[in-house]
Amino acid sequence: MLLCAFAGIVPMLAVPQGPPGPPHPPPPPNAAPPAPPGPERDPRRLQQRIADVRKGLNQVDNADSMQREIASFGMNYLERSELELKHGQLFAADRFLGAADAFRHVLDHLNHILGRAKGPPPPPPQAISDHLRQVYFRLRLSDFFLQQIPNPKPERLSALASHFYQLALQAYQARNWVAADEYTKSADDITHALENIAQAAIPEPSGQRWR
Repeated sequence: MLLCAFAGIVPMLAVPQGPPGPPHPPPPPNAAPPAPPGPERDPRRLQQRIADVRKGLNQVDNADSMQREIASFGMNYLERSELELKHGQLFAADRFLGAADAFRHVLDHLNHILGRAKGPPPPPPQAISDHLRQVYFRLRLSDFFLQQIPNPKPERLSALASHFYQLALQAYQARNWVAADEYTKSADDITHALENIAQAAIPEPSGQRWR
């Protein structure tokens, strides 16, 4: 059923595309891919990151109801990050902070669409199409992430991710590359927020706690 559902979106994405962008330069010989960042273990750095994310979440002047809702989720998980940091649970603090930061990025994407802030130029249509396919499978993972989160589960986040994905598809079909790119990123960021929240629910060995 998953393959059938995925096949159903492929024709929707197969719209005429503009000229391809310039090819990427080849990587240097024997270049190793960068390692993904690990969880932050320095309490002072966590406190600084919390302050930075709070500043971004507070910049919602003249926001619509969707942006206010996103900002509210971000502030909620930012407060939970501060609480975990206070109790010495650095891993959980870092994961909740990652979720809050993802919501901050969603606000940025929405501001780019609305023209309230200038964002980067959109990538070529094929790159947006590829990202949409990746997000499609990330949405399926969201159901798994929700199962790992204790009650009450933030099921609204899964609905928001799906909503932004549908808006991205519509924008893609309309050849509105800016909106397609930013809505795709918004859906992706919310799935990463859910992943961070799910990871925060995993108990951490006592030896990893900061005292």
